[in-house]
Amino acid sequence: DSDPQLRQQGLRLSEILYKGGDTSFTDDIKAATKDADVNVQIQALLTANYLKFADAADIAKAMQAANKAKGVQTVANRILTPPATDPNAGFADNMNPPVRTPAEVASLERGAKVFAESCTECHGHDAMGAPDGNGGLMAPALAGNPRLGSQTSPEHLLRVLLSGLTDPIHGKSYAAGMMVSQKAESDDWIASVASFLRNGLTNGGPMVTPDMVAYIRSVDARRTTPYTDAELTRATPRTLQPDASWKTTASDTAPVQIGGGAGRAEGAFTLEGWTTGKPQIPGQYWQVELPRTVNLAGMDYQALTSSFYTLPGTANAGPPNMRAPRQVYFPRGWKLEVSTDGRNWKTVKEGKGESMYTSLMFTPTPAKFVKITTTAAVADPKIIWGMKYLKLFAAS
Repeated sequence: DSDPQLRQQGLRLSEILYKGGDTSFTDDIKAATKDADVNVQIQALLTANYLKFADAADIAKAMQAANKAKGVQTVANRILTPPATDPNAGFADNMNPPVRTPAEVASLERGAKVFAESCTECHGHDAMGAPDGNGGLMAPALAGNPRLGSQTSPEHLLRVLLSGLTDPIHGKSYAAGMMVSQKAESDDWIASVASFLRNGLTNGGPMVTPDMVAYIRSVDARRTTPYTDAELTRATPRTLQPDASWKTTASDTAPVQIGGGAGRAEGAFTLEGWTTGKPQIPGQYWQVELPRTVNLAGMDYQALTSSFYTLPGTANAGPPNMRAPRQVYFPRGWKLEVSTDGRNWKTVKEGKGESMYTSLMFTPTPAKFVKITTTAAVADPKIIWGMKYLKLFAAS
């Protein structure tokens, strides 16, 4: 076609047929890398890379050498030196990647598949935003997006997926105009996509569960229009930032062995972590007193693992493939309580631990004191309780 935007769209549509088994477009896609329009060239390069052409890297190198256009250079460089897409990427503790349950692995794989099939036309194959042909982007970049990372409540992403979002976003408009609602999809589907976006694109956020999706679905049940950026900011609980005014206590506190950790209850907020250092029994607790009452709306944290915390008198040496399976020190049974005076307590959540991630959402509840208590005994004396990266979220 004489219109370069239609040629770009033709390239995108060819991907669907190619994945269905029709590889007759191969030569046409390669020829389009030498198109007269630079945006068509970029789309052809993205398509060749996405469809895993054997010579995609050679095509990128040739284009990089022949065309000095900024877009070509950026995309070719991204293909030749791709960003990390490992679901474990983005964690400060990169020598101790997360321990995934089979269900979590399956969820991430499903989310990656949905993203590749349904999201790349606007967000780009590398999640950096697809070019719109006019020097802008079709939609915001998702890789490394601070709104999707571990410092942000997962409510933000879930509200976007369930209700949609219209631009401008942070004052910037995009060619796609808005993210449409995915409310018709199942809770499992949305949880998988959200987990991949928070874990698989260098964002390093906790996993999302179907229960979390169901909660936001119920909260926004009456909403029929997409969020504006301002509405979304108001609706999303803010992350509370720990400081010296926060008073943390615990029933038991032991040094975290890595790096000679001092063993402080406030370590639960950091990479260092906090641990009981003792086998789990009912009644162990960790508590924080905030300087003022807030409307607590959520919490998440990661459990310590055995490669991060070494029990006194044991060893964890040798290559990873020779080590014992890693233990995950999440509470096998727990309850979350809040209080405004430190005497009268209200249980807002309770359950059984199953994963290194504990991520909770609930109806905003006044809280000045927040306490997690174990409710189950563990027969294995090596199963202690330990937390790191703990976050509290408060509604406005």
